[in-house]
Amino acid sequence: HDWSTIIVLLALVSLVAAGEAFAGKTTFVSTDFNTYSFNRNLWTLVNPRGDGGVSMTSTNTPNASISIKTPGGTEHNLWTDGANTVRILQTATNTDFNIEVKFLSGLVGGTYEAYTAQGVLVEENATSKLEFCFTTGTTDSVRAYAAAFIGGLSSPTVKVNKKMAALGEGPLWMRVSRTGTNWRFMYSLTGTSW
Repeated sequence: HDWSTIIVLLALVSLVAAGEAFAGKTTFVSTDFNTYSFNRNLWTLVNPRGDGGVSMTSTNTPNASISIKTPGGTEHNLWTDGANTVRILQTATNTDFNIEVKFLSGLVGGTYEAYTAQGVLVEENATSKLEFCFTTGTTDSVRAYAAAFIGGLSSPTVKVNKKMAALGEGPLWMRVSRTGTNWRFMYSLTGTSW
């Protein structure tokens, strides 16, 4: 597969991503979101339903972050109704990379909040994507989850589905690496132990 199209930060619920996105050998540009405005020359906001958005918080501080807002009450997902997630994306080349993301917000589960997620989405095209995320369900935990959507969005092949934190625990750190056709997904509750 030619996974050259897009690297995406994905938000299915309101989340705050902070820290730096560290890139390896690629045209993907590292950022710490420490500016007063969303850099539309580097990132593209994808808002399919027109009801989400982004805001910058704590700019010019070590806690600078971007908040991707997705309202409740309407589905914003990959699986059942198409790629309706509110997300920011950056085009990258079809080459090896490393990305590290810190999510400040913890996830909660329950009734209308079931199956919330935040993570990284790599897109080859409209129907072939790799999802690396932290997600919840109706259970009592946050799970590290990775899946491949090849040729359609309704039936992904689950690669990782591991309980890793209590509901509401945060911040959460994620690393995704690509070397050739090999992908590596790591997570941390501390940012130091993976």
